[in-house]
Amino acid sequence: MNKIKTSIAAAIIAMVGISSPAFAGGVQVDDKSLTDILVSKGVLSKAEAKAVKHNSNGRLKIGGKLYLNSTYANDKVTTAGTQKDTKSRGLNVDRAYLTARYSYNKNWMARITLDMANQDAVSNLSKDQVIFLKYAYVQGKLLDDAAVLRLGQSHTPWIDYQEEQNEHRFVFKTYVDTYGFETSSDLGVGLKGDLLDGLVEYWVTETNGTGYSKGNFQSGNNATDFSSRISLFPIEHVSLDFGYSNGFHASKTFKSGVGVAGIKSVLYQAQITYITHEYGMGIGLIGNTDTAKDATSYTKKHGSSYTLAAANDRLESDGFYVWGRSELPVEHFAVFGNYEYLKNKLKKIAAFSTAPDEKIKRYVFGVDYSPVKHLTFSAVVDITSFDNPAGVAANDRTINKFGIYSETKF
Repeated sequence: MNKIKTSIAAAIIAMVGISSPAFAGGVQVDDKSLTDILVSKGVLSKAEAKAVKHNSNGRLKIGGKLYLNSTYANDKVTTAGTQKDTKSRGLNVDRAYLTARYSYNKNWMARITLDMANQDAVSNLSKDQVIFLKYAYVQGKLLDDAAVLRLGQSHTPWIDYQEEQNEHRFVFKTYVDTYGFETSSDLGVGLKGDLLDGLVEYWVTETNGTGYSKGNFQSGNNATDFSSRISLFPIEHVSLDFGYSNGFHASKTFKSGVGVAGIKSVLYQAQITYITHEYGMGIGLIGNTDTAKDATSYTKKHGSSYTLAAANDRLESDGFYVWGRSELPVEHFAVFGNYEYLKNKLKKIAAFSTAPDEKIKRYVFGVDYSPVKHLTFSAVVDITSFDNPAGVAANDRTINKFGIYSETKF
């Protein structure tokens, strides 16, 4: 009887896949498949559902994500003893993503993601909300899950991984994204995979170094960037994560017989996490060095902007972060927090130009309310303080933000 029931269900799925325009191309606009419905009605058990192969000719999934917020912000800047306040309040669409994924079969797929971001006023453009191509790649399994190839504009190894861990990208970016040490997407080739029955995960990429806002390699670009992450899962719920990146971020060029040596950036990261469904926490360390390779005037922004004007001028950055999240005993409610510390030290060749260290501290904490799946509202306090911003003694800056943030997925 069970075999008959399973056969009937499989036949229904096959007929729908062949005859219905909505399913023939594999379009799925929610997160419930036909097998999910049959399981909920008792027609199939979960084990039987796994045995039913549907949409074998491919499936197109379309989804979206919105970051909407209402914020009050006060930016206090003290320069040479004079304080200036900039107060802002209003509603924002922080980001809006639209994603299409198509699976050719169980091994090969393609993805496109469009990203709306708010830009500073651009000359000759009447709109500040600009749509970028965030992701555009083809992915294929070369050796099952042990070696997965990606070609195109894709995630870099660290940022998206950590965003999934702390679950609060709609409130704050990851540490290396916030302070401009890495970009969340770049164009190139990558290889990732799981080894030793999931005890080890790796991801390496070789990219243009331009980031996703520029996409294709720029004229004269004369170097590519390497980025990597290896994660170890020694026991349940625990991960040990290590990252290493090395490159010029498209600053090394050669045009018309003239070479620019660029600015070399080397980034190290380490993190330990403990994550369950109900709560999670992580502690991480970073170390980054930017070194000018010639006398071209380069600008690096890691919290504040720094100019490296002579060969071997160096900006050394190091710091740490702690984040955590936990569900509350009250249904639909949770809390979260994030602390960041960053120290920037500018070392110039001219000894007399040595600048004091810049120290940045950031506190973010809030309360989540999730009335339904895929919809979260957060009441947030976000405070950032700068001592000696840009290496200028006696200056300081404090940014206080309060607001209601939200994430919507579909």
